[in-house]
Amino acid sequence: MAPEYKVEAPKNYNEFKATTARSMPKPASASSPYDYSQKQQSRPAPYMVSPAPPQPPPTQPKLSAAGKPSFNINVQGTPGSTNRVFLKGNKGSASLNPNDNNTQTPVCHACGATIRGPYIAAIGHCYCVNHFTCSNCSTNLIDCGFVEENGKLYCERDFEQFLAPHCAKCSQSILKECVHALEKTWHPECFTCTACKKSIGTGSFHVEDGDPYCLEDYRRMFQAKCTSCDFPIEPGDKYLEALGGTYHVECFTCSMCQVSLNGQPFVVKNDRPYCRLHGR
Repeated sequence: MAPEYKVEAPKNYNEFKATTARSMPKPASASSPYDYSQKQQSRPAPYMVSPAPPQPPPTQPKLSAAGKPSFNINVQGTPGSTNRVFLKGNKGSASLNPNDNNTQTPVCHACGATIRGPYIAAIGHCYCVNHFTCSNCSTNLIDCGFVEENGKLYCERDFEQFLAPHCAKCSQSILKECVHALEKTWHPECFTCTACKKSIGTGSFHVEDGDPYCLEDYRRMFQAKCTSCDFPIEPGDKYLEALGGTYHVECFTCSMCQVSLNGQPFVVKNDRPYCRLHGR
């Protein structure tokens, strides 16, 4: 990589100025299993991806004792897609309630009407018995797996065939937990480090040439070290580039008096930086 330092109009024969100090971005985080998280930005110079801003957690519906749905939520969205929130109910998780309690007045989640007789309880909602059906094929869902998205119910078969996201690695439909990273969707077990092949899952990661790396392998293979102190430039550290090297801001000082040269012109003698006073 070509050095990014630049030469000022010289006040004497070999005066230079370092690049403006920048902060080393922190690693990106993949989404949680219930969060299609974030669009990744292209890697800023020199080394790491920037994390997307944090989002508030989604509100989860109350669950009946009959079954626990799994959630897949896209909080931020990605180019070419809309925000997706869908709930999955397993076979047998829906229950028929006789509604014998006269003080209870359930409301159908599908039609909005008050239910006076028996009703279906599923994924935290109540449904008229004849409204708990697949929006695509009209199959009754009481005895099969089902998914709700945007207020519509689908049998598991139709959702998998027509609506479910697909894993970028194995190309299979994703019906449960889903990681969204690098503008793609993945099974958690399929989103792995390019070097060690271990699952990144919902952990933090770095990107190099479009490929994800776990934090340990990225540090070992790609992380920049300070030319002066030889310690890594960690996420959040301020750094600058000068004389073909990369420095912690606090390490780029005059070789004689140790005054900071951050943002200041400096003079080079014997490949070492000096302030104007000691570079004469």
